[in-house]
Amino acid sequence: MKKRKKYFFTIVELLVVISIIVILAGILLPALKRAKDSVQRIACANKLKQIHIASEGYVQDHDGWMSLGRLSSSRNWYTEIGERLGKDRNFFMCPAEKVAFGLYTDGLFTYTHYGLNCEIVGAGVSGGVFYPPIGKISAITQPSIAIWFVDNGVKNTYASDDRAYVAFRHGGTSPSGLANLIYFDGHVRGVKYTEMAPGSSDFRKGF
Repeated sequence: MKKRKKYFFTIVELLVVISIIVILAGILLPALKRAKDSVQRIACANKLKQIHIASEGYVQDHDGWMSLGRLSSSRNWYTEIGERLGKDRNFFMCPAEKVAFGLYTDGLFTYTHYGLNCEIVGAGVSGGVFYPPIGKISAITQPSIAIWFVDNGVKNTYASDDRAYVAFRHGGTSPSGLANLIYFDGHVRGVKYTEMAPGSSDFRKGF
């Protein structure tokens, strides 16, 4: 009977294999992360487009008036839009946002991951006071630059009318990533922190 030869990896061979695996992981992992970020941003953009369509439906049903931020003491814009879409509040969770809904005092989002541009539409009822909108949707003269909804980064508000309120969470940690903004003409744009002017000036454009 012939004895079978036993083959073993040498230490050098093992090190070479491990090095190759490490190199491949270093190449593939960033690519996988970029792909995941891209999918999340697209999913977020699709949600914003659905919100936009439902908001247009609201405008048509209310003689050209846009939904305010808060319609009553117990009814916010996303309550109205969610019912029109047949969705609950979980629909308003951005796929790229890691913080869930809950109490602001617990570090969670009290309202949604998306913010309404109240510089244009008006905050509505707040603190028992009614804050009226700027006007009907006919007041929007440049819908391609007038912002309607954005990725929201402030946990205790349903409004985003300042760059400081926007979450640049796609592809990085805010403010290093991109924020999805949807305009009155229905197009979604991913913008960087540096592409937006400080304060509220970008939220006042287009009307």
